Formats: sequence, C-alpha cells, structure tokens
Amino acid sequence: MPIPSQAARRFWWWAKNNPKAAAKEKGIKPSVAKEFTASDKGGKLPERVKDGKPSRGERWYGSK
Repeated sequence: MPIPSQAARRFWWWAKNNPKAAAKEKGIKPSVAKEFTASDKGGKLPERVKDGKPSRGERWYGSK
C-alpha cells in the first residue's frame, strides 16, 4: 500500500524509528511500520490528502 501524503510518510518513519512509543501511543506493531516504510518509493508527495486527492485545506479567510 503506497503512502498517500507527506504527513503519513513522516508518521510511518517515526513509527519505524520509535517502535516502543508507536506501540504504546498508537498501537502500531513494528512489523507494520517496517512494511510501510519498505514500500515507500520516495519522491515528492502532497502534504495532505482528502478523499484520495491532494488537499490544500481550508484557509482561515475563506472558511465559513
């Protein structure tokens, strides 16, 4: 399964490098984090993804 966004990439690499904290705080097994980081091809990713498409988020002056 590919990593969809830069935020998710940071999370999975954090989980791989901090297995005890990831297991305690988020319930992530080290083998799962290792699998996700192994499938990471690198390259540029959007910062956020919503409904499978890059999302810029709501701007403070445009939200109602």
